[in-house]
Amino acid sequence: MLDILRGGIAVATLGLVLAPVAAAEAGASPQAKAPTAPPGYKIVRGPLTPAPAGPLDSGGQVSCPAGTVVWGGGTAVQGVGGPTESINTSAPNGSVAWRARVNNTGVSTQQFGIDAICAKQPKGYTTTFAQIGNPQHTEASATATCPANTVLLSGGVLSTSDSALTAVTSAFPASSTKFTAFVSNGTGINEGLTAFAICGQKPAGYKIVRTTGTTPPDGNPVAIIGGASCPAGTSVIGGGVRVATPLPSTVIRQSIVGTTKEWDGEIISTSTQPVQDTTAVICAA
Repeated sequence: MLDILRGGIAVATLGLVLAPVAAAEAGASPQAKAPTAPPGYKIVRGPLTPAPAGPLDSGGQVSCPAGTVVWGGGTAVQGVGGPTESINTSAPNGSVAWRARVNNTGVSTQQFGIDAICAKQPKGYTTTFAQIGNPQHTEASATATCPANTVLLSGGVLSTSDSALTAVTSAFPASSTKFTAFVSNGTGINEGLTAFAICGQKPAGYKIVRTTGTTPPDGNPVAIIGGASCPAGTSVIGGGVRVATPLPSTVIRQSIVGTTKEWDGEIISTSTQPVQDTTAVICAA
């Protein structure tokens, strides 16, 4: 049995948990009455991709339109799932695409979606990264840092493992210049992880908004769902999900754009301890 609990304080937005990969926001771009956004802003939503049950992850990517670069992105397994589904990788692929890989160790095929947040290239645009070993049966973390005179637009995480036993347990903006990622390697092979920071000159309206909640265990696997929203007049350019004490028993199943103003997250927890979760959204105009 999987219990659905709403972590964080932005629970009113959680009707969108099933919507991140739907077509309703496809090609969203600012109009006269839409939230203000960076020049050329567009959310590109890829088609739903099958993730067959098995020992290996499933992957895909989406690309930005010509004349734009990737500012951020995310991925989500569709629907309400359980501890057999998680994110393995969600990261930029060069300057014009977002890639993702998800795990499914269950018994039936699932579907997942990938979003890329795109806009015109800002001044100082660059992607930095930090690599670290992720030994077998351990959890490791890495933090990528933006260069001087730039801020974090978004960030991502990549695992070298293609095993469905390797999962992201946190990936979030640690500050306005740093992005931190945790990955649990449940395999018997030494692997590695890379944290990415997409950086640029501070855009207008720049702000990071976080919502935090604590969920007690109840003896069953728990889906902890949260969201964070941008202030009026700004749009989402990135985000992330953090567990205060990341563990192999608290994996990320969803970290993705909900709407042009929201970031949605979902943690699947089998932990016997309370889970403090934080969903963060990075905003700009």
